[in-house]
Amino acid sequence: MMKRNAFYWVMVTASFVLVGCAPEIMSPSSGPDASPVASVTAITPVADAVAVTSMPLEESLDQGAVATADLRVPAGYSFNQTYALELAVANQQQRAGYLSVCSDFSQQEQGYVVNYANCQLRVALEGDFAATLDLPNNVSSVLAVVWYFDTDQPADFAVWEKDDALEARFEVVL
Repeated sequence: MMKRNAFYWVMVTASFVLVGCAPEIMSPSSGPDASPVASVTAITPVADAVAVTSMPLEESLDQGAVATADLRVPAGYSFNQTYALELAVANQQQRAGYLSVCSDFSQQEQGYVVNYANCQLRVALEGDFAATLDLPNNVSSVLAVVWYFDTDQPADFAVWEKDDALEARFEVVL
């Protein structure tokens, strides 16, 4: 008898939990056309309220702002977010090496400092190589670094800088 009462108690409790978790079923009186039920929320005032000041909209717009209808774009301007850079590596010595093309670099007195974690291309060279890279418009220059497998000499560096030419081409001759 005790097991049976415990079983009924568990079933009753579980049904209340399941009913409380069930999705709301709309009746005809609570459909989308029914009037909303007002809910009451208690608001507690804050003791140290922060003063918020706002600038009138008219004043903020008068500070040299330009309406988009007044903007002019020069002919030939590209709204593309990327551009294509044609890369051609002429490996005339036919030496095996490794090519990195990176955009995050700086020139120092002794050479270049390159962030190799930010390279657009990494590839092994065994001869001539050609590829097209899609670069974001904010990249205005890239550095090609070629490391040779058969020597301890420093790498070869070549810099390409973006210009106004319609086609971007970077030729590296080794």
